[in-house]
Amino acid sequence: MQNTAKTKKQLQEELEKVRRRLSACEALETERISVGKALRETEERYRSIFDSATDGFIIYTLDEHIVEANPQACLLLGYTYDELITLTGKDIVHPDYYHLFEQFKRDIMTMGCFQAEAQSIRKDGTPIDIEVKGTEFDYQGKKHLLGVIRDISERRRTEKALRESESRYRAIFHSATDAFLIFDLNGTIVEANPQACLMQGYTHDELIGLPGTKTVHPKNHQLFEQFLRDVETKGYFQAEAVDLRKDGSPVHIEVRGTTFDYQGKKHLLAIKRDITERKQAERALKKSEKALRILSSKLISVQEDEKKRIARELHDSIGQTLTAIKFGIENTIEEIGDVDTESTAASLAELIVIIQNAIDDIRKVTMDLHPTILDNLGIVSTIDWFCREYHKFYPHIRISQQITIQEREVPMTLKTTIYRIVQEAFNNIAKHSATNFVDILLVQKKKKIELVIKDYGKGFNPEKVFSKESSGQGFGLTSMSERTKLSGGTFSVESVPGEGTTLRARWPAVL
Repeated sequence: MQNTAKTKKQLQEELEKVRRRLSACEALETERISVGKALRETEERYRSIFDSATDGFIIYTLDEHIVEANPQACLLLGYTYDELITLTGKDIVHPDYYHLFEQFKRDIMTMGCFQAEAQSIRKDGTPIDIEVKGTEFDYQGKKHLLGVIRDISERRRTEKALRESESRYRAIFHSATDAFLIFDLNGTIVEANPQACLMQGYTHDELIGLPGTKTVHPKNHQLFEQFLRDVETKGYFQAEAVDLRKDGSPVHIEVRGTTFDYQGKKHLLAIKRDITERKQAERALKKSEKALRILSSKLISVQEDEKKRIARELHDSIGQTLTAIKFGIENTIEEIGDVDTESTAASLAELIVIIQNAIDDIRKVTMDLHPTILDNLGIVSTIDWFCREYHKFYPHIRISQQITIQEREVPMTLKTTIYRIVQEAFNNIAKHSATNFVDILLVQKKKKIELVIKDYGKGFNPEKVFSKESSGQGFGLTSMSERTKLSGGTFSVESVPGEGTTLRARWPAVL
């Protein structure tokens, strides 16, 4: 009984052991299933990443054979998957980079990683610029090499275009005949071309880091501040200014400013041109023009004096002689009386008519040269007399006078000028305007002496007329303008075809 009971106990223990073993096996199976599931999930994640990556993934054996590749690698190299896994690494590497492929293997085996830029060869033989990274990779339980390749052809083209652009910029920057200065937003010089160094008298190293105000004449410091402000806010600036060279000597410049990207940041670019010679030429021209105006004024004065002298001599000499001859012939006709000399008397009478016409002509020439009334009675009376005489020759033209200025308000030196302008203007009206009405105004207002002559004729295009006059086809308007300017005044012409013409001359009033 004892042996039988012991056997039963042993059987229960063995049964318990079996149960524990079965439980352990179940746990192991559960763990195996869990590990398998995790492994499958990992494999799926790996495959998802591997197949959808935008970079090319290529797995090599240690002897360089390709055993796996993702779709992007096939697309990048132009092979099908089946074609690609039959190749070796060197089959897809440009011959110029075979040495780099050897380094790819060596670095991964010794250092565990590799990175470089190289060129691959597509199936069609065209090269492709790539960036390649390498690392060790366990594949199917064995050590392999993983190469990750990225197409950088577009980047290379961009970099090449950038280098070419930089080269062109440098060529222009360094060979320009204008001075190029690049400022930061605080007005400090950060770059300068050789012409800028030459213009400013500094070396390149001396200019870099120099405040812009150090190169600007003190009287133009505010203009430099405006340059900084306008370029930054408006994007553009243009002016003439004076710079200072290193030795303190001034240099006249024309400067243009614009915004400029330099080293990835916003800067200000100033393009300067030396206009010192031009300024000197302008000053010389102004000096010459001033001298010419003085000379012209003196010439006009001499001409007027000469006209006055000729008019006086015509009046005092030839005019008086003709008058004496006329009186003598008239006396002779009276002395002849009833003597039968009718034919002689008729001839003498004809001579009287001829002599009278000659006297009238001389009187007219004398008045045209220099009306004695201008010296005797002044400009107001002379204009009134001129208008009456003008109407005798051109009775169809009505003249309206508005002369409110007092004789004493017109300087002696200006009276002849005003008369000559009136004379020239009315001659032009008779020749060209085809008008029946003319207004003439001579007044003093707002500390100005103003002469206005307006007709209501056919008018003209002032630009075309002045252009013709400048080419030598006429001098009427130019003559009036020059006379006005030489006497210290301003002259303007307003005219529209079909609407008449207004001439306006102004001089400062002498108080």
